[in-house]
This record gives sequence, C-alpha cells and structure tokens, in this order.
Amino acid sequence: MKISKTRLFVLAIFALIFTLPVNSQNNRPPTRVEMVESIHDAFRDVVKNAIGPNKSNEPCVAHLKDIIANDKGTLHALRTNLLISVKDVQRSLIFDSEVSGVELGPFKDYTDKAIFAFHNTSNFDAFVEYFTDKSANRIDDSTKNELKDYYNNYLTNNEVDWFVESRQKYTSDYLCNRSYHFEANIKEWNYPKALWDIKISAEISCDCVSDNDRFVDEAKYEYRATAKGSFTGKVMTMEKPENPALKILSLNCCSQKKDEENSRLQQDISSTSNETDRDDDGINDVDDDCPDYPGPPKWKGCPEPDTDGDGLLDSDDECPKVPGIPELRGCPQPDADGDGIPDHWEEEVPNTKVGSSNTVNEPDTGRDGVKNKNDPWFETEKNDIDFDYSWGQEAFSITIGGGPTIGDEADFFGFSYSAEMNYARRVSNRLRLLGGVGYTRYTGKETDFGFETEGESFIPITAKANYKLSDAFGAEAGLGYAISTGGGEGGITYSVGPFWRPLEAVLIALNYVNISFGEGSLGALMLSGRFSLSKK
Repeated sequence: MKISKTRLFVLAIFALIFTLPVNSQNNRPPTRVEMVESIHDAFRDVVKNAIGPNKSNEPCVAHLKDIIANDKGTLHALRTNLLISVKDVQRSLIFDSEVSGVELGPFKDYTDKAIFAFHNTSNFDAFVEYFTDKSANRIDDSTKNELKDYYNNYLTNNEVDWFVESRQKYTSDYLCNRSYHFEANIKEWNYPKALWDIKISAEISCDCVSDNDRFVDEAKYEYRATAKGSFTGKVMTMEKPENPALKILSLNCCSQKKDEENSRLQQDISSTSNETDRDDDGINDVDDDCPDYPGPPKWKGCPEPDTDGDGLLDSDDECPKVPGIPELRGCPQPDADGDGIPDHWEEEVPNTKVGSSNTVNEPDTGRDGVKNKNDPWFETEKNDIDFDYSWGQEAFSITIGGGPTIGDEADFFGFSYSAEMNYARRVSNRLRLLGGVGYTRYTGKETDFGFETEGESFIPITAKANYKLSDAFGAEAGLGYAISTGGGEGGITYSVGPFWRPLEAVLIALNYVNISFGEGSLGALMLSGRFSLSKK
C-alpha cells in the first residue's frame, strides 16, 4: 500500500519524538561513548548471566568450566574495539556529498531519512520520490545511481547487514589459547527499533602435557541472547539481554587425542606387511635397521657411514675421522702453522699464523689472512675496496626511540616509545641482517569521546635488513610478530625508513612502525638511536 508524503512526514515526526533513544536528563540522543557502553554492557551481561553449559559426559568438562569461569576477564579491551566498530558503521552510511541538494525535513541526517523512507514505501521509485521530493525520472543520474546502490546493497528485502563485532585472543593459566568472536546482528528491525541477536563464539586449544583425560585438548562453545534496542543513522543501542544461554558445541579431552593417534598408528602397523621394503634396498623392513634409507646388508640396511662428514664413505676415506678433500683421499690439506689456511695459500710463510709480525707484507684486501694472489675471493673483495669494511661489524646493539601514534588509532593513543636489543651479522659490505627483541608502549590519552584509554604494550620479535646506500646513509626494513603483554591480541609488526650514521657506533633512524591485527592496526612514526655494545 502506498502511503502519502504528508502521512509519511507525520509518521516521521512521531517516530523521532517518541521512539528514538534519548538521555533521560537533558532529552538528547546518546553520545557515541554512551552507545558503546550500552553495547559493552549487553555483552558483559550475556557472559555473566548465561545459563549453562549444557550437560556433558566428557571427563574434562570440569576443566572446561574452569576456563569458562575466566571468560569475564576477556572484556577488558572490548570498549575500544566497539568504539571503532560503531565509528566504522556510521562511516558506511549515506554521506552528504552523495545526495547534495536533498532536503532533510524533520530528520537529522540523510541515513535516517533513507531508512525511514524505505520502511514506509513499497518500491524504489516511491523510495526515491519520498527521499528527494522528486520523481525518479527527474533526478540526475549520479544521485539516482548512489541511491540505487544504497537501496540494493543495504535495504533490499529488509535485510540488514550492519553489525558490530570484535575478535580477541588470550592465553590462560592452563596453557590454553582462547579465541573469542563477539558479534551482534540485527535480527528484526522496525525503524528505529531493533532486535539484536548477540553471539559470542569461543574456541579453546590446550597443550596436552600428558594423556590425563581430566584436561581439555580442544573445545568450542558459544553464548547466545537477544536484546532490544535501536538502530538509526546516528543511534545504535542495546538494552539488557534476554534469556542468555551457554552451549558447548564440541569438547575433546587430552586422552581422546592420544587414543586417536594410537589408533592411526595401529592401523599403519597392521597395514604393513612383513614383505614390505620401503627403501627398495633388497632388505625387508622387518630386518632393516634403516627401513627408510637404502643400505647394503653389511650395515643391516643402513647407508654406509661417513664418520667425518666430508662426503667420502669411510671405506674410501684414508682419514675417516678427520674431514678432508677427495684429491687427498679424504685427508685434510697440510696446514703447518694450524691457522686454518692451507700451506699452499701462504707459500711465503707457511709456518706463521695470521697476524704474526713475521707475515710477509703482501696485500690482503679481504683481511681474511689470505694474500690476494692466493685468494679465490679476491675479485669479489676488490669490488668492495671503496667501502669501509668495518661498517657492519657490530654484534650487539641497543635501540631506543619514540614518536607520535599516527593513523586512525591516533584518536585513542598518544605518544609511543620503544627499546630493543639487537644482534647483527654482516652479509656483505653493504648489507647486514639483524634479529631483535624489545618492548613497545602505545600510551593512552584523553579522547574526544569523554573517556581515557589505557594504552597497549607489546613485546616485538623482529628480523631486519639494513642496507648501506653511502658511507653515512642507508635504509632499513623489518618484519616480525608483536606479543601483547596484557593478554590481548598480538599481530604482525613491520617497520621501514631511512637512517643516518654520524659515528661508527651510532645510528639514527626515522621509521614508520606498524602492528596489524584482526580489528585494525597501530602505527607510529619513531625517531630512534641505535648504539653499538660490541664489535667483532
């Protein structure tokens, strides 16, 4: 049934006056922070008041209940994630720039008007006519296409795709990894009222240190509830959840895992015939000491040994316990002075160790103790002669830095600082590889939404490549994983930026550092100094 525009206008006035959620003290719509608190309280009440879990005959159900009892502690980081979700939902609605020139009438924003128009019109043309005050064939193609996309993607068949969600991971005292997915979808919607379907899914994975069936190996369970509330272009709220329940979806105890492994092993054994010869060396597996590696009967089916690992079998090696070369039938090359350099490479003073004052004054570009005329790597070393060979010799160093948080999360986090211990190895005169572990802190701040965030701390474990572009300048990039110190979700961390080396033992870098995880990322622009602690 088509409703007149006048009647629609009256309905809109009544809806906005009597049904939109308002603050009881000053008759205003709730703020974004108040909306987040209502959603957070709904999730918290579901976890706190859920009835269950359902009965289970598994011997480790008591351990699972102990794990579930700790679920109340998983909500500490949820507020910030919900704030981001609400913010993202509101960003996904109709923008002024897409429908410029359309009158709002009694509505506060275009999304409210579009939602109300949809729920009170029967087709797209009627929707357009109410929303724009013009018939569909009188509006420009750009506006019409925007409204068509909006109508089809979000509102067709009254299906609502807007939702809030958060994913979090924790490690408990039971050597168990716990993963949670908080989700709320609109189940029924009669603008502006909404019936929310709340679901909190949990997956548990524990390390079975024994086959004691009183401990959990893997489990899945979920909390479910419904909650009345509202959803418009500006307002998203939930009331107290109704009938919260907890249900175990699957539960495996530690002994079950071992029983399954033993069963598979027995099947493998029973399927193996006494006549099987897996390595095709002519010796059946039951008589073969090395059934997966071919070998002669003399060694009971095992490969002939090479005790010194020089590539020559002991039967062909005249020095089977000392590594050597094929030209000397497995014996090492003569080295009279024991300096690790064969005598034929240091023919002038074969009895003088590297660094001795008796060493003949011949050039050694590579500084490896081998004179250029005897050094097979001389041509490679000669190409690097213009570079400072000591540039990459630091073994251990410490890096300290700080800078502002940037990106979307700058609304919630302020100054960031870090400290890191590194170990470096030189690959070439231009390239070094570093491994490091450290501590990074993204400090909280007073937000524009009226509350102060707590901040986040991580332990990043990284690998970095440091490349020299000139004697003083270069670039560095890193990749690794950052572990949350507060039990929250960690993520992939990476960094990239230039550096300046004013002194041999000091490096100054300006890097963009980012930690990415399921719900977003934290980025910062870090100015840092690296100081050498030792040299090779």
